Amino acid sequence: GPTSPWGKAGNEDWAAHFLMGLEGIGPETAAAIVEKFGLPLAWTVSADDLQTVKGVGPKKAKQMLEALA
Repeated sequence: GPTSPWGKAGNEDWAAHFLMGLEGIGPETAAAIVEKFGLPLAWTVSADDLQTVKGVGPKKAKQMLEALA
């Protein structure tokens, strides 16, 4: 896939940078989400699942799922 300063599209670095583009998601939370659930475009997780990651509450989980819908 295409390579950018953030890594190759589809890898964990790219996924974390993608998530950091969402409001309220910092580097630590993004890395924890990618580590726990994998790449965002392959997600089949719920808002409840996302809230098991430190730093993700109900509002943030809803915003992330809406952005990835």
